[in-house]
Amino acid sequence: MIKKLIFIIFSIIANKAISQTNPYELNSEFDSEVKLSNIKEILIWQSKDSLLNNKEKFCVLKYDKQHRIIEETYIEDGKYKPYQKYSYPSKNKIKMKFNADNQYWITYDYSLLDNGLIDYIDITGGDCYKIKVKYEYKNKQLISKEIDDKSCEPGLIGEGKKNFEYNQNGQLLRTYEIKTKNIETFIYDSLGNLFKYISHGENPEWEKHTKTYNYSNGKLTKVIEEFYNSGQKDNLFKNETIYEYDKNGLKTLMKYHSVNENKWNYNYYTYVFK
Repeated sequence: MIKKLIFIIFSIIANKAISQTNPYELNSEFDSEVKLSNIKEILIWQSKDSLLNNKEKFCVLKYDKQHRIIEETYIEDGKYKPYQKYSYPSKNKIKMKFNADNQYWITYDYSLLDNGLIDYIDITGGDCYKIKVKYEYKNKQLISKEIDDKSCEPGLIGEGKKNFEYNQNGQLLRTYEIKTKNIETFIYDSLGNLFKYISHGENPEWEKHTKTYNYSNGKLTKVIEEFYNSGQKDNLFKNETIYEYDKNGLKTLMKYHSVNENKWNYNYYTYVFK
């Protein structure tokens, strides 16, 4: 089950990085498709090969009439197990409940500003988690995020304050975590698409993590992920993800290859419309 979760989470993170680096940003990778195509459910199937008849359904994403995600459920041994649940009690409130290995639920309580941006998040769960994340903006651009973590296991979602820097076009160029000194850099192509992502600590030549993005007809088609240790590229940990779409622009396939595992994994996407 853990491998399945990592596989789909990698897909979500790869797509979120294109538009927003805020890890608690409420929009999912499918938001634009859900609104344009009036989608009710997205079914995600996994296969060990490229043959459709060998696929196995392992995740269902459900949306309400306002095109908002309401549930993310995984299927294990034929049983449906809710993984994330969303509710929208008022205009300025959103709640997300996260299933922590079927032991307890972690609740993300979002408070929004009147313009829809996140003001802060209270994260609680079990007897352990008590976290508050506060956001600061300038001209509707996120300029800092600060984490106050009083959990029994600090560091679940990061540490301390993180600053964000932009170019004159409003594109995110750099983030900097004050406590860890971790830096993220974003490089764009001539069309404004994110082309390269680089993450490193205080010494970029010692340890580094990069992602390179490729596009066709405005759609993300490939992500290559590489790691560097002791100043050298680590060829045992290179990952490649490829995306395919139908004629309407809906994602139909994500295939993922890890050099470490030396095999391809496949995710197929099918849609239920309202």
